[in-house]
Amino acid sequence: MKTFFNTVFTLSLALCFCQYSAAQGKRETFDYQAFDWNTAYQSQSISGYYKEDGNKVDIKKVKGSPYFATAFVPGEVRFKDKEAKNFQLRYNAFSDEIEVKEKPNTVNYQALLKTPDISATFLGSEYRYIPAFKKENGEQGEGYLMVLHRGEKYTLYVQKRKEFREGREARTSFESGFPDKFVDEINYFIAEGNQTPVFFKPSKKTLYDYAGSIDKKELKKFMKDQDLNPDKEEDLAEIFKYFESGS
Repeated sequence: MKTFFNTVFTLSLALCFCQYSAAQGKRETFDYQAFDWNTAYQSQSISGYYKEDGNKVDIKKVKGSPYFATAFVPGEVRFKDKEAKNFQLRYNAFSDEIEVKEKPNTVNYQALLKTPDISATFLGSEYRYIPAFKKENGEQGEGYLMVLHRGEKYTLYVQKRKEFREGREARTSFESGFPDKFVDEINYFIAEGNQTPVFFKPSKKTLYDYAGSIDKKELKKFMKDQDLNPDKEEDLAEIFKYFESGS
């Protein structure tokens, strides 16, 4: 019975993988019955990126890295929060994809299909694909968010991306040029109950909006006693746990 369950799970998860095409940037959902697992691990590359003027950039020559952590590490992929399987994982913060392979010594890898049904946990963080959230400018976004806190009242997320910044050549000897580079882009989002996550900028003023019955003096005392800094992820999560308690 256990063997049968593992087989069913493997087949189900296979349908949830996507194969990345570096040339076209498209994904394809696999039909297990027609898919040859000998070609499952196609090499994934992000070496191509085009600027607004149409010129192609070699990502390998860009200053910095598209990853916050470049190495694959052991992690767990869950399907509908039930079935789970262990893989080697890492997050590509430039392309916003979770890259996956089955064994540490495997060279080629794939990307998980972006769907709310699939989550991944590694390096102590849970990654969730959120199909809709409200960005700082009011526009709708989608992508992977990391869960910092999940409670009955609130779910707190952080989004960590690597943005491409185009360099500039010095036009004269008096000017300073700078190369193409990756820069960190970190944003927080909060969802009340089952509502859509919205952009959230941590500060004492914005925290008061979510404190509920906890008044400002209580919150200030709690943060001081616990030595909590809302600019730190772990401390921010602790503050929202305190909000959940209501006291």
